[in-house]
Amino acid sequence: MSPIVHGMIAWIVAVLLIKDVKDRRLVVIAGVIPDIDAILLLVNEELFYEYHHTIGHSFLFGIPLALLFSAKAKQRFPVFFGCMAAFSLHILADYFGSNWPIPLLYPLSSIEVSSAGYLSYYTMYSIINPLTAIVSMLTIFLIIWMKEISPFEFISQKLDRRLVGLYTYPLKYRCGRCPTLALFSCDRCSRKICWEHMGSVWKGMCVECMKGGDETGPKEKEL
Repeated sequence: MSPIVHGMIAWIVAVLLIKDVKDRRLVVIAGVIPDIDAILLLVNEELFYEYHHTIGHSFLFGIPLALLFSAKAKQRFPVFFGCMAAFSLHILADYFGSNWPIPLLYPLSSIEVSSAGYLSYYTMYSIINPLTAIVSMLTIFLIIWMKEISPFEFISQKLDRRLVGLYTYPLKYRCGRCPTLALFSCDRCSRKICWEHMGSVWKGMCVECMKGGDETGPKEKEL
């Protein structure tokens, strides 16, 4: 299954369990990192086929990883649980959506699990994979609408706020300064504002806050 889909699934888990964005990033990494061995394709294709779905897909890698990430987190138990959930869902998604065998306890055990014995290649790659991607994307769009955050927060919270505003605000809010539909949120006064009253998109401040005005006044109006 695509690392992008694994990342979407991990982000959904992170949003459901964790409030702090930095902690959510740890959960997303835990859900994607099993495929880190794909970097071997840049070195040697034979090495990739030899080591893909080995150590990275073993719980003897996933459990220490979750412990390490939770030790660095603000919300330690939620992050440990989230990392284990994201890692386990990666394994589960690969079990049903990939014909690669998965060694769950590598290197201590050579026992592997695979659904290739009862799921065809077509079912995995033409039905399960696309369906998983579609359900994940629909779930993410729902989260964006309800919580006004997106997976772009993994890269930058500022970028996330700008993109979420463009996607959701015109359908939910009017500008706090005029009747125009809102497009942005001021990082200082938290008003939802239109393009005309956005003093700086990069700084994330409305015209009044850029001028040093007070932060009182009418707030945005919901549609």
